[in-house]
Parts: sequence; structure tokens; C-alpha cells
Amino acid sequence: MLTQEEREKIFNAAQKIFDEKGVHDATLEDISDASGIALPTIVENFNNKSKILNEILSGGIEVITQYLHKLINERGKSDVKITRLVRKLLQSYEEYYPMFKLIGINMESLNQEDLELKGVLEHEKIERYRQNTTIIGRLIAKGQSEGIFADINPQAAAYLLRGMITAIIKYWQATGKTQPLENFADLVTKIFIKGISK
Repeated sequence: MLTQEEREKIFNAAQKIFDEKGVHDATLEDISDASGIALPTIVENFNNKSKILNEILSGGIEVITQYLHKLINERGKSDVKITRLVRKLLQSYEEYYPMFKLIGINMESLNQEDLELKGVLEHEKIERYRQNTTIIGRLIAKGQSEGIFADINPQAAAYLLRGMITAIIKYWQATGKTQPLENFADLVTKIFIKGISK
């Protein structure tokens, strides 16, 4: 049985390898070398890289879900909460490589890596994504009740915000990831909030 420290070493190494080589070309041997955990131990606990991908993805989604539930119940103005949320989402997408890649998948032109990532998506994860977007919609609806945001469909606006985050991730990737992804949080938030403000 792996210790928590060993699991974290494996997950951190896997994300680094996935980022460097791509999911398709990464191997358990690469992850073993990068983590310092013996290959037989990794195989015994995970069998294949899809299981590692799945666990990393699940962990990232859980972090975001917990943050959203905490945020929706905190005191404070909705525009401030949305600003904090965008920063947290961008930090998480940079930290959890599989989420970052999934957010940027172009479903019309899936390549081999996209297909592997799509293969670890279970109904539960897709449903969690929808539920999290609904919570973002609740934040926007709260902003409407505070008189901050215009009379718009909160759920549609939540998906629009998700789309803006996807667009900035693609821009960040296209420009060589020369700065932390969270540096774009203020830009996304400013444009989004200006667009839905009264």
C-alpha cells in the first residue's frame, strides 16, 4: 500500500511527464523514473496510466467542488467572489494537468491524447462539472439580487464565464506559458463582470 507521500510523488511526477511528453507518449516507466517510486510498485497500485490520470482528475475536480461550496456560503459581494473563483479555477487548471487539457479539448478535432483524456471522463465527473457550473450560476443570481448584475440568465452567464476561461487557457498555451495562468484572472474577471454589470 502506498503512503500519501508516495502517491503525491507519483501524481506530481505524472503531471510533469504528461506536460512534457503528452499523455499518449508518457509511460509508467517515465513516471517511475521521475517519481523515484519503483515501477512494480506503481503497476501494482495503478495498473496503467489511465488510472493515474483518473485519480488526478478526480482530485482536481474535488478541490474545485469544495472551493465552490465554501465560496457560495461565505459572506461578501458576488463580484468579489467571482473574482476569487476565477483565480482559483486558473490556479487549479495549471496545477492539475488533466483538467487543463480537458478544458482545452476541441471536440471537433480530437487527437490521440484528447481521446485518452476523454476516455477517463466518467458520467460522475461530467455531472460534477455541470453541478459546479450551476453553483457559479447561483453566484451570478446572488449578484443580481444584490443589484450588481443585469437581468440575464445566470446559468447561461456561468457557461459564458467557463468559455472565457477556456479561451484564456488556449491563449496561454499558444503563447508558450510564459507566465502563471492565474495572472490572467484579473483580465477574465474584468471583462466578464463588466459585460454582465448593470
